[in-house]
Amino acid sequence: MTSSDARLLRAKILGARIRQIRDRLRYSIKDAAEIIGVSSGVFSSYENGKKAVSLPELELLAVNFNMSLSAFFGKSDPETSDQKLQPDHLIPLRQRMIGANLRTRREELEISLRDVSREAKIPASRLSAYERGQKPIPLPELEVIVSCLGQSIEDYFDTHGRIAEELGFQSQLVSFQSLPEELRTFVLDPESLPYLRLAHSLSSLSTEDLKALGEGMVKLSR
Repeated sequence: MTSSDARLLRAKILGARIRQIRDRLRYSIKDAAEIIGVSSGVFSSYENGKKAVSLPELELLAVNFNMSLSAFFGKSDPETSDQKLQPDHLIPLRQRMIGANLRTRREELEISLRDVSREAKIPASRLSAYERGQKPIPLPELEVIVSCLGQSIEDYFDTHGRIAEELGFQSQLVSFQSLPEELRTFVLDPESLPYLRLAHSLSSLSTEDLKALGEGMVKLSR
């Protein structure tokens, strides 16, 4: 299998996963396309593997679908959400950030653009446009590029920006919802705040400090 065939196969697998998730969440192609600011035709081409979605677009879908990014890689299940983030600024910004990180990594390794082009089998002019954030990078191509640079796709997930904040909040919400009902009720009760603050303070103590505190309380109770 050639590298071009491998990327095409990867695009088809990813597209099938996107379609599976969209169908499960009962989003129309039009609604899903609007989330990332593309036409229904482009989104359909993503799903049938004729074109490949970019990582920023995939991140935006994950946030608006209220699910982890790893769900697109078959590692978790989606949950529905009413939250919407707009693509106008987030996607171009993420494209520039990813491109800059690719260039920084390449220069750190002292690898020329031509070397990456030869190994990834992607034209150097296109790689240059990717690094400058001038073109969205199809995810299968990004996976190949980062592999050439000794990295994985996870190294390029957003871990500090708005996307990361939203995904982090959703992860916390899912964790909270998994708690027993009586514990959730206790946490949400305003009168529980002093106890929660005390628990938070105790959580920062070392084992020795906790032991000393416990011994002191035992002495006071005698």
